[in-house]
Amino acid sequence: MEAGQKVVVSGQFLVDSEANLKASTTRMGEMPAPAAEQGTQAGHQGEGKVESIGKEDITISHDPIASLQWGAMTMGFKLPATGLPKDVHVGDRVAFEIRATKDGAFEITSIASAKARTAQPGDAAAKGAITQPPKTAAPGSKP
Repeated sequence: MEAGQKVVVSGQFLVDSEANLKASTTRMGEMPAPAAEQGTQAGHQGEGKVESIGKEDITISHDPIASLQWGAMTMGFKLPATGLPKDVHVGDRVAFEIRATKDGAFEITSIASAKARTAQPGDAAAKGAITQPPKTAAPGSKP
């Protein structure tokens, strides 16, 4: 070592900073391109509950949408150009498809009421039938 040389006493801050920067750029490289860059033709399916319906938009509390890496959330979407089907109302569960518009917003391209439960063969309750427990014979009587 010579007189006048600078000596690093603690390099921990620099090492941590560099590691954080490298990790950030790696994470940014893994992120999907913004919807506007992906093109407006990509469709994404989702399901959720209709919270409100306006003149030009609909608010849906939707389940996660994996293709967009979105978690469950409540958000507004532009209504489809054809309007809503007559059987879609506030409070309904719906299945929908959305796509990004050029301005980065999302619009509904199709929407329909979702079936809350698919009936299984022989599932009388799912078909709306009322079922009763089987009758049992009184003690001491013959069946």
